[in-house]
Amino acid sequence: LHDGFLISQKRIWVILSFVLLIIPGFWWWKVTLVKMMIMGMAGLIGILYVVPLTSEQKTLRNFGWAKAMWIALSWTLATAGMAISSIDHVDWKLLVSRFCWVFGLTLLFDYRDRAIDAQHGIKTWGNQMNLAQLKKITTGLYILAILLELSRSSPPSLNSWPVILGLIIAQGLIWIKLK
Repeated sequence: LHDGFLISQKRIWVILSFVLLIIPGFWWWKVTLVKMMIMGMAGLIGILYVVPLTSEQKTLRNFGWAKAMWIALSWTLATAGMAISSIDHVDWKLLVSRFCWVFGLTLLFDYRDRAIDAQHGIKTWGNQMNLAQLKKITTGLYILAILLELSRSSPPSLNSWPVILGLIIAQGLIWIKLK
């Protein structure tokens, strides 16, 4: 009973914090329904990542193969999703490019944390694949992100180049660091 009370108290605090963050959003940022849905989805994924979903105290973090995708989706919605919600159309190339980039980064953090995840019995990309396989996957994701960024406008806009250079530098550092 005591553990159940603490869990329900934690959920109440998480929900209350979430509500208290949303209400000022209407006032300060004139939040539209689309922005609320994007913020809500990103927030919900973030909350479900740490709040237990089952009676066995499993969170989204415990679903290893999907963990990296949940993180990438949450960050994509929180960063690119909010940016495109202010324009007339959805820039799918930006969303997919950002997802590929964050997913690639998350896979590398999974690899770094493979021993901890394995201790907890969580099967992730990082502890189920070797480094060479993960390098191939992240390189493919980064190349796809660069190609999508390049194809967003013709010729590529000045705003695209810092993103592309950042992706290239990040990939170079990954190849150097992870030998």
